Amino acid sequence: WSLLDLALWTGEEAASGEISHYLGAQGGLLALPPGRGLPSRTWLGTRFGRALTSSQRNRGTQSSGVGRLGVISKLCYGIGGAPNQAASSASAFYLHLFLLDVAGVPAAQASALLFVGKLAGAAADPVAGFIISRSPRTHLGRLKPWILGCSPFLALAYFFLWFLPPIAHLQALWYGASYSLFQALSTLLQVPYSALTMFLTQDQQERDSATAYRMTMEMAGTLIGATVHGLIVAGAHEAPRCPEANVTAPGLSQRTSQLYMIAAGVIAGTFPLCAALLTLGTREEDDASVLGPQSVPFVRGLGHTLRHQPYQRFAASFLLISAAVQKPGPAGGVGPAG
Repeated sequence: WSLLDLALWTGEEAASGEISHYLGAQGGLLALPPGRGLPSRTWLGTRFGRALTSSQRNRGTQSSGVGRLGVISKLCYGIGGAPNQAASSASAFYLHLFLLDVAGVPAAQASALLFVGKLAGAAADPVAGFIISRSPRTHLGRLKPWILGCSPFLALAYFFLWFLPPIAHLQALWYGASYSLFQALSTLLQVPYSALTMFLTQDQQERDSATAYRMTMEMAGTLIGATVHGLIVAGAHEAPRCPEANVTAPGLSQRTSQLYMIAAGVIAGTFPLCAALLTLGTREEDDASVLGPQSVPFVRGLGHTLRHQPYQRFAASFLLISAAVQKPGPAGGVGPAG
C-alpha cells in the first residue's frame, strides 16, 4: 500500500471516527497493527478517482480567473505594434518615389541604399534577440523597456528619412544611413514586441486571443499608414499648369518636401504614444514562470522552426505577398505622361 492509498483511506476513516489505528511508514509502505484489515483496493481506487476529479474541478474553478487578459490589455498590446507597421507600409509605398522625384537621388543609388537598409534590418534580427535575452530584468519586465526605449529613436530615424539634407552631394549617404538605422531600430522594437505575447499570460487561449488583437491592429496600421501618408502627399505630385498657355510646367510643387515631412511627423508621433499605451496597459510576467528550466540550443531551435510545416507555409505566403505589394511600378507612372 502506498502512502497515497494511506492518505485516502485514513482521510475517510479518521473523519468518521469509526476506528483508531497506529500508522507507520517504511519505504513508502503502510504498516498497521496485526488484526486490522484495510478496505479493498477497489474501494480505494474509486475514492482516489473521485478525489482526483474533485481536486481537478476545484483547481479549475480557482484558476479560471488566473491568466485572463482583459479587452483593454489586449487592445493596448495590439496598439503597440501599429506604428511600426504603418511606417513600414508608408516607406514601402512612397520612399522610392520620394528618393527619385523629391530628393533627386539617382535610381542606381536609391536601389543600393534600400538594399543596404534591408541588410541592416536582417543583421539586427539575431543581434537583437541575443542582446535582449541577456538584458537584466527591471520593474517593467525584460521586454517592455526595449519597446519603450526604442520608440523615440525609431520615430526620429523615420522622420529624418523624409528630410532633405542641406548638403546635396551627401544625400545618398544621408538616406542610406537613415534607412539602415530605421530598419535596425524597427527590428530592435519588433523582436521584443512579438515575444511579449508569451509573457503576458500562461493561458494558451489568451495568448492566441492577444495574437489575434496584435495581427488585427498591425493590419490596420499597415492600411492606415499607407492611406494617411498618401492623402497628405497627394497634391505633391500634381504638376502645376501655366494658366495662360494651359501647358504643364516641369518640376514639382514647392510644398512637396513640406508635405512629406508632415506625413512623416504624423506617423512618427504615434511611436512614443502607442509605446506608452502598451507599457501602461499590459503587465509582463516573470521569466521563470514562463520559460522552462532547460533551454534549446539556437541551431536546434532554428532547425525545428524551419521544419515546422505551418511556419513554412506562412513564410512562403508572406514572401509572395510582400513581393506583390512592394513591386515597383513602371518609370514615370506617377503623373501625366510626356
